[in-house]
Amino acid sequence: MEGSLTRPAPTGIGGLLRNIGPGVVVSGSVVGSGELLVTTRMGADVGFVFLWGVIVASVVKYFIQLELGRQCLLHDDTTIAALDRVPGPRLLKTSWVAWLCAIGYFSVFVAVIGILGSVGGLLASVLPAIHYKIWAAFVFLLVVALLWRGLYQDLEKMVTVLVAAFSLVVIGCLAVLQGTPHAMDLTEIASGFTFAMPPDGAFIALALMGSVGATAVELFMYPYWVREKGYPRFIGPDDGSSQWRERYRGWMRVLAMDAGVCTAI
Repeated sequence: MEGSLTRPAPTGIGGLLRNIGPGVVVSGSVVGSGELLVTTRMGADVGFVFLWGVIVASVVKYFIQLELGRQCLLHDDTTIAALDRVPGPRLLKTSWVAWLCAIGYFSVFVAVIGILGSVGGLLASVLPAIHYKIWAAFVFLLVVALLWRGLYQDLEKMVTVLVAAFSLVVIGCLAVLQGTPHAMDLTEIASGFTFAMPPDGAFIALALMGSVGATAVELFMYPYWVREKGYPRFIGPDDGSSQWRERYRGWMRVLAMDAGVCTAI
């Protein structure tokens, strides 16, 4: 990295918010099955009693996300490169931990195939003249083209719009719900902070803890988005100077704000 790429970190709430981005991209990939399926199932099965678990899971993952981002700022490398530095046996010059994560990540690609099929089916329901498989192939090629060109800024803007729209819809649905017989009251919400869990809810609770907020996949990918945004370049290599430490502390505040926005969403 060249010194000319470094820049001082923004200050003030407005400056911090204008420079976030990776967390919003992560939120765009997170908000979906976990929040819409698992949490609603939990609510149907056990009510509000495990609301505290949602908050605990989100807070824990905030700190994990923050530390993954910190190592990216310090070393300017990806998650897999960081794991490759873990001591222990190596296969083909690669750490056993990196291999373990790569094998586990393979299951994600199986899920992606299902996601492509679902998107293709959705588009086919809008324009049934085109088969859903053709739609799925088109979406796949569109994503490949977007990532191949490295248009991170465009991706960030698109995801920001989608996340904002989704959040507004959820808030609107909550407001409408309050005008129905199923409206929530403060007593029900307070019951979710008694740190209790029903006997039959352990399995669902475990699924909830894993799926709500940034999952392992999104946490794994977070440093990649941090690098695309340019935070490590803005800090520059550690030369031991007071200027570097000041830049590091400043951009860590930006990173903390970014991860916090992701957690809040």
